[in-house]
Amino acid sequence: MSETPMIQAMVWYRREVYLKLLEIFVDYKLLPTTYDEWLGKAEENKKNAEESGDTVVKVFIEPDSFPAWCKLQGKAPDKEARTEFAIQVVMSKQFGDKT
Repeated sequence: MSETPMIQAMVWYRREVYLKLLEIFVDYKLLPTTYDEWLGKAEENKKNAEESGDTVVKVFIEPDSFPAWCKLQGKAPDKEARTEFAIQVVMSKQFGDKT
């Protein structure tokens, strides 16, 4: 029996802001130092998810708004916050913002 396809919120970055985001993220050392290296890994993860039947929704993290969102949520700008942000964006698009 195969697994039910899911919607995956995938954190995504734009080339022109990648280095600025690395300056913001407290866990920047977890990410590749270059955008091209990050993009290669991200595209591979996206491809694997889609090949398993999931739908991937790219959620772009922006340096002007993400720190403010983190502050509102009481979170450090780290992997956990990026993931939660992406899920929240997809959920609000999928089901409407109920707040």
